[in-house]
Amino acid sequence: NIRQAAGNYKQLKEKLESQYTILTLWEDLYSSDLLLQQTQVPEVIANLTQKGRSLGIQFTEISPSEIQPTKQAGIQKSTLQLSLNSGYRDLGTFLEYIEEMPFGAMFISNMSIPLIQETVSELSVQLSIDLYVKGEGNET
Repeated sequence: NIRQAAGNYKQLKEKLESQYTILTLWEDLYSSDLLLQQTQVPEVIANLTQKGRSLGIQFTEISPSEIQPTKQAGIQKSTLQLSLNSGYRDLGTFLEYIEEMPFGAMFISNMSIPLIQETVSELSVQLSIDLYVKGEGNET
C-alpha cells in the first residue's frame, strides 16, 4: 500500500509539474509580446504562402479560420488550414521556416501526408497551423 501510494504521488507530482510548465509557457507568451495582433494575421499568412511558393510549393487550399477565443484569458486563436503539393526537401525547408518565423506564437497542430504510391517524389500535404492572437480569450 505504501509503494502504491508513493507511485500515485509520483504520478500526481509529474502531472502537476507538466501543467505548471504549460501555464508558465502561456504566461510567457502573453507577457513577452510573442502573440500576434489581429491586424498581423493576414501579413503572416501572406509571408507563409510567399515563402512556400518561393520554395516551389504549390498551395491547393489556404483557409484561415475566424479568430476564436481560447480558454486562456487574453489569448485568441486562428487555425490556418493549408493543402499543398511539395517535394520532401521543400516541405522540410518550409516547416523549418514556420518554426523560425519571427511573427509571434504559431504552432503546427496537425499534419497529414497521405501515402500516394504513384508519385514518390511529390507529397500531398494537409497542414494545420494555430496562430495565437492577443484578444479576449476565456471561452465558456
